[in-house]
Amino acid sequence: TRLAKNLDAPTLVVPAQYQWRPLRRILYVMKLDDHKIENFLVLENILKQTLANLSVIVISESKNEKEIERFSKITQVASKLLGFDHTSYHHLFADQSNETIFSLIDSIKADWFCFEHKDSSLIERIFTNNITTNNLILNTDIPALVF
Repeated sequence: TRLAKNLDAPTLVVPAQYQWRPLRRILYVMKLDDHKIENFLVLENILKQTLANLSVIVISESKNEKEIERFSKITQVASKLLGFDHTSYHHLFADQSNETIFSLIDSIKADWFCFEHKDSSLIERIFTNNITTNNLILNTDIPALVF
C-alpha cells in the first residue's frame, strides 16, 4: 500500500489470493475535482488492449446545479473529445457514496477498481466511516489501480 500511495505512476495492487481472469469491466471512481486526462489516457490504453468496458463514478461534495453542470461537462469531454462514448457514467454525492460505490462494484461485476490517490486520499475525503486507501486496497477482492 505504501508503494501505491507514494509512487507518481499508476500502480496495480493485486490481492494475494486473486485468481486472474479476463479483464472485462473496470470501475473508475473519481471526485469531481480529481478528473485527470492522464488517468483517462492510461485507461484508454488498457481498454484498447483488453476490450474491457469502463464505468466511471463521479463523486460531488453536494447536490446542486453547479456540481451537476460540472459533471455534465466532464462526461461530454470524456465522451466526445477523448472517445469514451461507450462508457457508463454515474454521478454520486458524498452523502450516498459509501454504500453506492460498493453496490456498483457488485452490480457491474467489476474486475478492477481504479481511483486517484494524492496528498489526501479520495476514499478518506468521501467516506464517512473512515475507510482509508490502505483499508480499501487491503480489503478488496479485486485489483485496485491507484493513480
